[in-house]
Amino acid sequence: QVDPVSGVAQEVGKELGDPNEVKEIIVRGLTQKSRKANGIYLKVQDEWDHYPYFQRKEGLPKDDEDEGNSKEPAEDSDEDFGNANKLEFYIYCHRQRRWCLGTELGAKWEDAWCWKKGKEAAPPGGRWSHNPIPLDELPDEEREKLEKKMKKAREEAEQAAAEKDKREVGALLAKVAKKNKDVNGAGAPSGGGQQPPPLPQE
Repeated sequence: QVDPVSGVAQEVGKELGDPNEVKEIIVRGLTQKSRKANGIYLKVQDEWDHYPYFQRKEGLPKDDEDEGNSKEPAEDSDEDFGNANKLEFYIYCHRQRRWCLGTELGAKWEDAWCWKKGKEAAPPGGRWSHNPIPLDELPDEEREKLEKKMKKAREEAEQAAAEKDKREVGALLAKVAKKNKDVNGAGAPSGGGQQPPPLPQE
């Protein structure tokens, strides 16, 4: 934060320390269908692609949950999450460039649930970028709705592409017809030269 008096930037909170010594990570802030991924992740003894990785072991600490009298599910609740109870969650570094959180260890960053660029030996803090939830991890009803939307979008895109091709072909044919008309309308050139001499008579 920035000191309002001196204007000097300074770190607040606990020191980050050596990233190699990070043993536990708390993930929070994921909402709706992704909230089951919130929780406590512990460092695994093995490595993935020469980097440590972390696996979700339990939900958020009780003192971190701000449920109160709210009727909303807990931030790491299983409610309305489809088959989330069958999934395992991992945090790993993909190709030593991006830290990813997802259900498949080592999956490409675009297939992970969320990701953030980083090369340190521990995941970076702050806000991560989210990827769309895979279709096979959505509840049946929502998956069917999304598949219908995607099908309609594909059909509209195909129709728009066909109309565009039709317009381009029409414009090309008109251009060719105009060129042919210009060539045919010019006619044979009128010559101003001399006529050939008459043939001699017997």
